[in-house]
Amino acid sequence: MRPQDHNKTLGIIYSLIGGASALFFLWGPLSLIFGKQRGFSLEDGLNRFLLIMWLILLLFALLTLSTAIGMFKRKSWARKTAMLVTVLVVWWFPLGTALGVYTWWFLHSEGSKQLYSSSSS
Repeated sequence: MRPQDHNKTLGIIYSLIGGASALFFLWGPLSLIFGKQRGFSLEDGLNRFLLIMWLILLLFALLTLSTAIGMFKRKSWARKTAMLVTVLVVWWFPLGTALGVYTWWFLHSEGSKQLYSSSSS
């Protein structure tokens, strides 16, 4: 495979992960609104924890989607954000680990360096 093919494959995978994260992000408030809970209050420790997790998921969804867009457009900053996302997904054993190793291998290959250095000029 050419570096462009690896880049496209990773862009598709990260857009799928970002899209799934965005769906879970949207599911959180809807479950609070339509669920049969006793009401939302930040005084409750569980609700604070859920709010923090919801915000982390939002940040992750935005990061992975922006990484995917940057990889599709071959922006020079996308290589750095992909490395950051790789560090986050490598802990999702076994698929995240495989994705992390594949991404790390590609981003440190000579083809990737040439692909992203030519896009910045």
